[in-house]
Amino acid sequence: MSVQETRPEENGTEPQEAKPQTPTLSELLYEAISENNLDDARAALERGADPNGEDECFSTDGVFQLAETKEMITLLYDHGAKVHKLHMKEPARSLLVGLSGADDEDDILARLTREQYDAGSALRFGTANPHKMDVAFWNVMVEARCWAYSARQKFRREGEGAFGTAPVWCFDRFGHSLTKLPDGGFVQIAGEHEDFYDPDFAIYNDVVVHHADSTAANPKFDIYGYPEDVFPPTDFHSATYVPSQNAIYIIGNNGYSTEVDVKQRNEGVTPVYRLEVGTWKIQKMETTGDAPGWIYKHQASLEGQDIVVGPDLDEYLSDSTSYKRAQRYKVVEDGEAELVEIQ
Repeated sequence: MSVQETRPEENGTEPQEAKPQTPTLSELLYEAISENNLDDARAALERGADPNGEDECFSTDGVFQLAETKEMITLLYDHGAKVHKLHMKEPARSLLVGLSGADDEDDILARLTREQYDAGSALRFGTANPHKMDVAFWNVMVEARCWAYSARQKFRREGEGAFGTAPVWCFDRFGHSLTKLPDGGFVQIAGEHEDFYDPDFAIYNDVVVHHADSTAANPKFDIYGYPEDVFPPTDFHSATYVPSQNAIYIIGNNGYSTEVDVKQRNEGVTPVYRLEVGTWKIQKMETTGDAPGWIYKHQASLEGQDIVVGPDLDEYLSDSTSYKRAQRYKVVEDGEAELVEIQ
């Protein structure tokens, strides 16, 4: 016996129309960013949309990368977008600090003369605390956001090797920190360019202050250098703004494998520095208590008047770090630099 199929209209019922699906928060945020609609983006974020969320139509690093204006990427950053983890040439990363998001490094480098390259391409430490470094080559490299190799090739003389004998100063870095100030400006601290085997590998100890009114059409920033014994080359640190002190606490460092660094690591020292906003003076903080050791690639957060550090789940590698790096510590307690383990 066979069963005969019947269509809805044959048994007297009307076909059901498909109900429109309600957009997800991720889809609402995606649409708002695509249309540069700040109000809709803010509404989606306040309802819990994740700017770092992944979707089949998003990039793997989060929907925030679709932002095309400084206003939009700032809104997303304020809601937790991990913009600081992006490569400096990524448009969203550049727009956030008021630089161009366009692929225009050739046009920007074209403003340089050979004399400016020769005078400014070398790395150097500051001679004061702080030392404002108004170097034409450095300023152009901040705007261009290009590799040191790109600048080297542009000014390479006939018969000169492709890599030279010393690193070229470069703003394109990883392992740096990016901290927002109350006025909307950003402070970028140190970081490294390339890996140890590259001729342009270097770890920096400078501070770049991006002004709140900086735009792609009119970038505004200042570069400050420091003596090496005041603030050593630093990377993979954290930088936390403390409003009550109007200061940024710089905690941790990967650093070079120098004799001093190795000695401090063996002794379990945790480097802590205080950067005073406005004067841009850096002070090394003497700490007491049980230190988490020589930490880097960690996270830090301000909880009341305490700065608490712990593992960065995006970076943490248990096979290359000590057990203590997995704990949470108060590094600044009640406004005083003190290392206290959190039970």
